[in-house]
Amino acid sequence: AGTTTYGSRNGWYTRVGNQITVQIVLNVTSMTGTGNIKIGALPFTIKSGTQGTGSVMTDSLDWASGTSIVAYLPGGNAYMNLFTSGDNISWAAVPVDSAWEAVITATYFV
Repeated sequence: AGTTTYGSRNGWYTRVGNQITVQIVLNVTSMTGTGNIKIGALPFTIKSGTQGTGSVMTDSLDWASGTSIVAYLPGGNAYMNLFTSGDNISWAAVPVDSAWEAVITATYFV
């Protein structure tokens, strides 16, 4: 575990029936520890047996060259992870990075 310090962090959501769309804007000024990036405090728990995904735009976040970054929301939880994805390679979780910014929009079901 580590500590994260934010310059700012904001989030909004829209619920239509059992579908949730979130937008999160993060300015991380310091992140310590090891492991992978996990973004918590989603407004509702993701329905078990389902998965959500989303788009991510970043600034100064380091991830594997030649890949894209996506938000992954595992069912039965109220958090998301950031993963890389690419042609003919396995998904890989994005590790903790010292300072970065992101705008994330993701959809999931409850």
